[in-house]
Amino acid sequence: MGILIQMGRIVVAVVAGWLLFFGLGLRFLPPGLLVPLCMGAAWLLLPRLFPAFKTQPNAAGSGPATLQVNGQSFHATHHTKNVAINATTGQVWFRDTKSREWLLDREDIRRWKHEWVDQPNVYGKIWHNDNCLIITTNDVDHPTHKISMGGHFKHELAQEWHARLTAMLKA
Repeated sequence: MGILIQMGRIVVAVVAGWLLFFGLGLRFLPPGLLVPLCMGAAWLLLPRLFPAFKTQPNAAGSGPATLQVNGQSFHATHHTKNVAINATTGQVWFRDTKSREWLLDREDIRRWKHEWVDQPNVYGKIWHNDNCLIITTNDVDHPTHKISMGGHFKHELAQEWHARLTAMLKA
């Protein structure tokens, strides 16, 4: 479905460029410049104006995936870039901010929380930057782990993964 949406965006962009060139009489602009500008504008504006043109992700990382961790296969039921879980076995895989990979059982995790830094932009809107999940474990040598989830566009993803860990680990 995603490729059809992208093809639709390209077709609409090309048609809009030619309509502006021939229909509105913008012939003072060369079509070699007008059509790519319209394509860029349509590529950026169509998903914001019409939600049908938004690419739909694979249910936010749901679906099976297999990862190799320390020579073992880990079958994830839910996954994202730096975190994966197997809800049936109760295992959590994650990559910390130091790029080390960890595979923990449900019993090894004591606490988890979502942290971020609030920063206002020039218009006064507060952005939730530097989203991360903090996991506290039973391991004396490595008691805490910090998992980077991304910038202010990833705040909802970090909230979702905090809720997913809560649902899996409290069960």
